[in-house]
Amino acid sequence: MSWGCWIENFKAMPFVQDAAICGYSGVRNCGHTPQHAAQTQPSVWTSFPNGPLSKITPEQLSHLTRIHEREKILTEGVTVGDFKARVLRDDFVLTEADSSITTVDLKTKALEGSDKSYNIGVAATDKVLVIVLGQEGSQGPRVTIAAMEKAKELRNSGF
Repeated sequence: MSWGCWIENFKAMPFVQDAAICGYSGVRNCGHTPQHAAQTQPSVWTSFPNGPLSKITPEQLSHLTRIHEREKILTEGVTVGDFKARVLRDDFVLTEADSSITTVDLKTKALEGSDKSYNIGVAATDKVLVIVLGQEGSQGPRVTIAAMEKAKELRNSGF
């Protein structure tokens, strides 16, 4: 599958600075992988070329999606690419039987030498994470809704 068209849709949104579509499986449940799920390391499938989200590591994705460490994530925050971020809203915990889209709203901390912060919306299906970094001043819910809508499209396409 070519991911270029998926990322191009985000480029057309004036409130989006960067976006990434990441693959993962079996990590949304309480820290164990169901027997039927492939055990794969999370990875960035596509993002804006040279964008800040292209620097997301598998370890960062794993940390973001760990269900059994939500309290730690809520108190310590997460790192997404170059950005350290705090969790504003966490709707990531689901039962294994639940197949809805889950979301996490993040707010970056200003990078060294800057006072700018950005909203990040994360939406997840059972197989993909869609991460959207908003432009400065973009409203958090708008960024998260963009991620959620793309996650729904991906789920309907078999992801």
